Amino acid sequence: VPKTINGFSIGYDAESGESVDKESFMITRDYNFVNVDFYVEYRVTDPVKYLFSSENPVAILKNLTQSYIRDTIGLYDVDSVITTGKNEIQASIKDKIITRLDAEDIGIQLVNITIQDAEPPTQEVINAFKNVENAKQGKETSINRANQKRNEDIPAARAQVDETLKTAQAQAEERVNEAKGQTARLNELYAEYQKYPLITKQRMFYETMEDILPDMKIIIEKSNGTTQTMLPLESFIDSGALKGTGGGTGGNNAGTSAGGAADDTVTGGDVNEDME
Repeated sequence: VPKTINGFSIGYDAESGESVDKESFMITRDYNFVNVDFYVEYRVTDPVKYLFSSENPVAILKNLTQSYIRDTIGLYDVDSVITTGKNEIQASIKDKIITRLDAEDIGIQLVNITIQDAEPPTQEVINAFKNVENAKQGKETSINRANQKRNEDIPAARAQVDETLKTAQAQAEERVNEAKGQTARLNELYAEYQKYPLITKQRMFYETMEDILPDMKIIIEKSNGTTQTMLPLESFIDSGALKGTGGGTGGNNAGTSAGGAADDTVTGGDVNEDME
């Protein structure tokens, strides 16, 4: 009896490669049908038991293998059988067969069992599974892109938040310092006011007028009861000529020279200087 490693196929003919449906056709945990092909490797460990403990040890091994294959495939969903669960399924079947052969003690040992191929039974189902796999890949691609976008946007948002906080803190410090400076100036001014109230009032008035008057417009108004003439000083500076508005005798004032009008305005009856 040779003790070399031998093998046989389950689910297909090893010589012709044609599928054997009665061996490969199985049902999964989620009630899907699938064709699964296996190749089994074994060797004889005890020639005496191999010859006399059973009538056909290889046939026993094949029946046990088919039984445990169907039992194990029924514990997994179709996606695991076709794609990601092959190694786990192979290891589970191998452990079950080895344990059973040790109990039977027929002089034969399982060396290895391998899933050769696993696919849905019809072309329509195969195409459906391909579409499912493409959808899964598209899902993974979208998730990866979303994660990449998140990894880019979150640091940018955090940097913008830090910049906004720093800007707000700088503005807060600036306003606080400005308020403290104004408070200090007011406190000093109030201290001076308590010492010399009248002088402090006059000084504040003069300083305020120095700030306001340069930006104000001055208009000289002349009225004799029947006519009224408005003389903006800007016209003296810009054109050197006196422009008057009004009716009645106001036309006579407009015909006078710039110098004569200015003299008449200064020496007139009611002259008011209004500051706007």
